Amino acid sequence: MNTIEVMDYLSESEMKDIAAQVFKEQCQYKFNKDHERIISNAGYEIVVKLIKEHYPESLEDLVAKKAIEVINEMSSHTLFAPKNAWDRETTGGFEALQKAVKDNDDLIQEKAIKMIEEYKSFDTESYIESLVKDEIISRLFNQGE
Repeated sequence: MNTIEVMDYLSESEMKDIAAQVFKEQCQYKFNKDHERIISNAGYEIVVKLIKEHYPESLEDLVAKKAIEVINEMSSHTLFAPKNAWDRETTGGFEALQKAVKDNDDLIQEKAIKMIEEYKSFDTESYIESLVKDEIISRLFNQGE
């Protein structure tokens, strides 16, 4: 097998020029192919550098503190939200709540039975009569208004 010695045909200066040109072309190719990731990574590096310069504590500590603040300000609707029609995924809180309900099904059934029994002992007839009487009186005396 014959080998070709590039140095026999090109000067050191020409080889440097060619290497620089190929490097430039490869950089342009990579940028054209993956510019969003490259810019995103560069932006991330700039943000991390700025945060480190402006905040004496570590980034992890800062994020942890902010996460705790956000969690403490969350509403139960946000924390326990199921998947919805707007492509929002089920939250971890909702999944944990569903698991807790399933794991405690016997306690829930017991409580429901107790509440039904207490409701049966409530004087429903007197309560309904009182509501109907209040409504009749309200309508009689508020006719002109």
